[in-house]
Amino acid sequence: HRIDCAFSSTHFGRRFSIPLLTWIPDFQHLHLQEMFPLPEAQWRSREYSEIANHADRVILSSRSAVRDFERFAPHAARKARRLPFVAQIPAGTYAQDPAWICDRYYLPRRFVYLPNQFWKHKNHKTVVEALAYAVKRRPDVGIVCTGSTYDHRDPLYFARLLESVSVSGVRDNLILLGFVPHTHVFLLMRQSLAVLQPSLFEGWSTTVEEAKSLGKRMILSDIAVHREQDPPQALFFDPYEPRALADHLVTVFDETRPGPDQELEGRARKQLPGRTLEFGQTFMDIVEEVAAT
Repeated sequence: HRIDCAFSSTHFGRRFSIPLLTWIPDFQHLHLQEMFPLPEAQWRSREYSEIANHADRVILSSRSAVRDFERFAPHAARKARRLPFVAQIPAGTYAQDPAWICDRYYLPRRFVYLPNQFWKHKNHKTVVEALAYAVKRRPDVGIVCTGSTYDHRDPLYFARLLESVSVSGVRDNLILLGFVPHTHVFLLMRQSLAVLQPSLFEGWSTTVEEAKSLGKRMILSDIAVHREQDPPQALFFDPYEPRALADHLVTVFDETRPGPDQELEGRARKQLPGRTLEFGQTFMDIVEEVAAT
């Protein structure tokens, strides 16, 4: 099979003689237009149009992304293939008691963990509002956050978020650690009461996938992709309703012990090899399909 096109995109600016598989992460810029400067939104659409026109197959992680692609480029809908990735757990993650991570970062033993970048669509704003409601019922409710504090679409976003934290009176309940080693992310997940993912939009959430592979209960915004990922025993809430999230935070603090959930971990560890094999087989099927055309 031969592709012999001179692409205009900077990423496809040379001539190819091999089949081309390309991944599109999501179409967030079409769903949350208010969060993107017009030049960036236009750039994304141009890039995705190039992909739709010239790729042999387009890999998308979720059914939602496939549907978005079919609407965005109906002439190329036949090229779409769904390939949800499966997060892998580092060797040794289960070999130690994760409680030591609390001493490493001076954390309370009981907390909900939110491992998201501080980007607008990740919806930390609703988390702050939810905390303000939750602490009135349980003053010890606390959330630990990790991730980059810079959003290139809105460089002042994090500063405004910090202001809202102070105004809401939850400075003692929201702990911001910034970047931490990836191995520590899994230890924080294991030690937490639950992992929180409040995002407004995802193509396929890495946070959800990691917690699912690890074996940790989650509190999730009720969006289509999170339903599709379907981690066990998850609690869902409307991402625009902070009171609903506050209810789940209080429930988790009332009912859950910190540290590993042996039942969920055991099930996740048992299922991970099969899930990984399924991912690899699906990828190879796509490759073989393209090679045979």
